[in-house]
Parts: sequence; structure tokens; C-alpha cells
Amino acid sequence: KHQVSAGIDIIHHHLNHWQPELGAGPRGQFDFGGGATALNGGAPPNQFNALAQFELGLAGELGVNAGDNVGVGKSEQFIKATAREWQFGWFIGDRYRVTNKLTATLGLRYEYYPLMTRNGAFRFDRLDFTTDNVLLGGLGGNPGNLGVTTSKKLFAPRIGLAYQVNNNTVVRTGFGITVDPLPLARPLRGFYPLTVGSNFVGANSFAPFSSLSPLAAPLPGGPIPVGIPAVCCPDISSGVIPLPNQALERSVGPGLLKRGYIESWNLIVERKLPANFLVSVGYVGTQTVHQFADINVNASAPGTGNLGQPLNCKTPDFTANPPTCLVPSFGRTADTLLFQGWLSANYHALQVSINRQFSHGLMVKGAYTYSKAIDWTDDDGWAGLDWNDPNVLQRNRAAAGFNTPQIFQIAYVYELPVGKDKQWANSGGVVTQILSDWQTSGIFSAISGQPGWGVNANGGSALRASGASLNAVGQAQTPDLVAPVKKLGGVGPGQPYYDPSSFAPVTRPGSGPNPYGTVGRNTLLGPGSVNMNFSLFRTFRFTERLDLQFRVDANNLFNTPHFKNPNGDITSGSFMEINSAKDDERQFRLGLRLAF
Repeated sequence: KHQVSAGIDIIHHHLNHWQPELGAGPRGQFDFGGGATALNGGAPPNQFNALAQFELGLAGELGVNAGDNVGVGKSEQFIKATAREWQFGWFIGDRYRVTNKLTATLGLRYEYYPLMTRNGAFRFDRLDFTTDNVLLGGLGGNPGNLGVTTSKKLFAPRIGLAYQVNNNTVVRTGFGITVDPLPLARPLRGFYPLTVGSNFVGANSFAPFSSLSPLAAPLPGGPIPVGIPAVCCPDISSGVIPLPNQALERSVGPGLLKRGYIESWNLIVERKLPANFLVSVGYVGTQTVHQFADINVNASAPGTGNLGQPLNCKTPDFTANPPTCLVPSFGRTADTLLFQGWLSANYHALQVSINRQFSHGLMVKGAYTYSKAIDWTDDDGWAGLDWNDPNVLQRNRAAAGFNTPQIFQIAYVYELPVGKDKQWANSGGVVTQILSDWQTSGIFSAISGQPGWGVNANGGSALRASGASLNAVGQAQTPDLVAPVKKLGGVGPGQPYYDPSSFAPVTRPGSGPNPYGTVGRNTLLGPGSVNMNFSLFRTFRFTERLDLQFRVDANNLFNTPHFKNPNGDITSGSFMEINSAKDDERQFRLGLRLAF
């Protein structure tokens, strides 16, 4: 009646090398968003303003084009970024046959994730938000973990039940918890002082940081000296180092670092039908709790530019003691990201499948999914929010960028009824030998579009306004919705996919009503896709233990174009147009496989 299993998982992660990729990267970057040559209070900046700004050598205005805050920047590696991280898991499970009709699968897993450590001059690093100093664990009398702890209560139970109603019907249900195994070295691997990523921006959306010139001149004011100003390198011997105002920083706060977990559940009914068909109908749901993400605690309120940094602290974990809020007198201008597990996500789906077991040379499998996924951001490693204003944080919660409302797929494998021992061409001879043992297979799919424009492989650009009128650090701006959205379905220049007249740029000042724009996050679906993959293959059997398979595979058999998402930049002349397709044109592949 019982089938018991138990075990232990031990994983040790090593990070031994990392090339700086914070901010603008080791080569540096100059941003020309167009705000410096646009009229304050007039039309939003466009590509022509950006070109004029580039030709004038004016770089680094604040927050133009989707809240971009690089301005003028560069990243330099000061200390080799390393990490050592252990992950432990213990589990026990039991498959228990309660009755002849009921089977239960029970399990319990316990996991422990110690805090990661550095393999170098110090063991760990984090920002002290109350002093604007970076603390280095193990130096200057600092504790190795700097007051950061990880949970020792990560229990993950699971239960599954299968009940055979009769010979043709089975009901299955289950619930389980899975802990997010994300290594902390991914989000925390190389910030200050390991990598010095510096940003310099102007005071507002219409003022550049400075002008470019081959002549050296002191900062602030005047032309930028030859090269991008460096913010490097500190003396770390005391274990406490001031954080430069222009240096990028991501850090955990003191206390418990919450690790996320995923709750999953389902209810599925399976029914065997005549002609060897098996139908399954089920509901599947998941919920992520304590999803890792950043909040930019050095964002500013609309209309305040750099002078409004930082915003007041109102997010849930900002009430902790000691607080994780920046003091305005610090004068920081660069992004300051507080990393913690404080977001959530969920997924709900109706899943239907139909399978026909291989019979009379044919196997068929079909599946349909109707679903919705909701989250605050689409990643959990380097995940940030579009809106960091504590007053509008809920604006981030919307359909996930990867949300795909409907998916239909049908697949088959068919043994052609010709040749030896088949219905046709079975009389022997050369024709029978040529036509024997051929099979074909294929997968047809029809998939809805996704709303995550600009954040996935579907291309396009996020639905955004310029951000110039918003004049805020760490905040995105969307267009205003001025009429009901109308899907036109056009493709190509001058043929918008959605009616662009439904949207308008935000020209109100940041201090006005709805400064972020009235269009929400991930509100419009991109184009869907229809595709057919096809295979034709034959197996030549030389002996019982030796055969050779020849096959031809065709991806996108009918060469159907799969279009990328529309251009969501309202400042562009091609706003809402689709002018490119994915790189998945028809491809043929020939193959031979020898099995022995």
C-alpha cells in the first residue's frame, strides 16, 4: 500500500567572474532623448528633437523616453565580483493506495537557503539607507551578514489525489508549494563597490547634464572632460564607505530577506471515449508569494525632477525598524534599488486536451488553454517596476507581459497506408520497397498575442509617452486614452494595428492630474500567430539491432508571417504600426539517424 521515498538535495553555486553590465556598461553611454531641444509645455520630444540634441552635443537630460535615467554613464569594475551560495533541500514522500479506487500522493520538503557570501576581501555588502554608506561584512568589526537573515521556515507540503470513478473516468486533484530557488548572486552580484556604475543627468527633462567637448573642464558645469567622469575607487579597509551620489546601487535591507514560493493546485477530470479517445478537462492555478523585485527608493514625484528625490516611504516594508528610506539631504541622483520579496503573481487556466492512442497507423493529440496571468513585473532577478511612486504602486499590477489568453494546438503522427503489409501498393517489387515504412507528423498551433510590448521576443516597443512632461526620476509615462480603442488590424507603413487617434501625448505638467497618463500597463494584445510544422520520415531496418532513419522537417511549412508587436512610442511617426516580422520564416532540415 505504501511506496515511500526520501532524499536530500545539496547545490553549491559559484560565481567566479562577471563583466560589468550595470547602467551604461563598461564602454559608457550618452543618452539623447530629445528633451533638451523640445519646448517645455509644448509638443513632447520626438526623434527629430533627439537628432538635434545629438548634433548639438547635449547629453543626459532626465527621464525622457520611458523614464530612461542613464543620461551620461559608465560602469567600471573595481573589485572582482564573486559569490558562494549553498542551497539545501530535504524531502520525504509516500504514494499511498488508500483503496482500489483512491490513491494519495503525499510529500513534505524542507529547504534552507543560507545568505550568499563573497569570496574576497569581504563576505557580504549592503547599503545602510539611514547613513548612505555601504557596509562590508567582515571588515571594520562589521558582522559577516550585516544583519541580514534568511528564513528557516521554508516547508513545502504537497498532496495529490486520484480517484477512479469507473473504468472510463478518473478525477485528479492536488496542491503543492515550491520554493523559488533563485540564487541571490543573480540580482546582487556586482553593485558598488564591486562595480561602480555611475549616472549623470540634468536637473529636469529639458536640461542636459552638460555639453560634450574635447576640451577638459571641471565639473559640475561646463563641458564634460575627455571621457565620462569616473566615480572610483574607495578605500574599503574600514568596512564603511560613502556611496557616491552618481553611483548605481541595488541592496537588500536589514532583517529577514523574504524568499518567494509558488502555490500550485489543479482539478482534472479524465474520460475515455469510444474509438480510443481520451479527453481531459481541468482547472489549473498558481500563485506566487513574495516574488523578488526592486523598488527604486530614489524615485521622485511627478514634476519635481532631481529636486524631488527621494519620494517619501510608504511601501509596506519601508515601515521596518530600522527604516529603509533615503534621507533627502544625501543628495543622491542615481537609482537606488531596494531588493526584497514583496510582490505577487497568479495564473488561472482552463485546460482541455484530447488524445487518440496510436491505432490503425494514426495518433492524434490536441490541446486548448484559456488562461490569464497577472503580475507586477515579468521577472524576479533584475526585476524593476514601471512606477515607483508609493501612491500609485498598484498601477504596476496588471496582465503579465507573457499573458497568452488562448492557445490551441493539435499534433498527429500518421503511418502512411502504403507499402508492405499496408492497404495499398503492397504487391511487392520495387514500388513496394520504395513506399514502405513512411510516416508523417505535424503540429498546428493558433496562439493569441501578448500584451508585453517591448519586453519579450515579440518585439515592438512598450506603450509609452515621452516622459518629458512627467519630469520624474524612476517613473514611466503612458499616453492618455482619449477615445475607445479600435483594433484596425493593419500591417505595414501607414497601416496601424490599433487606431492611433485613440491615444494622445500627455502635455499636462507633472503637477497636474493623472501625470502618468491614463493608459495602464499591458492593456493591449499584440498580433497572434498561426503556424504549421511538418515532418516526413522513413526508417530503414537492416537488422533487429541496426536501423537508419531519414527525415525531412519543415518549420513554418506554409511560410506564414508572424508579426512583431506594434510600435508603442507615441512620439514616433509610426505609432501603432507593425513594420517587422519575427525571424521564423520557413526552414527545411534534412537528417539521418543511425540507431544500433
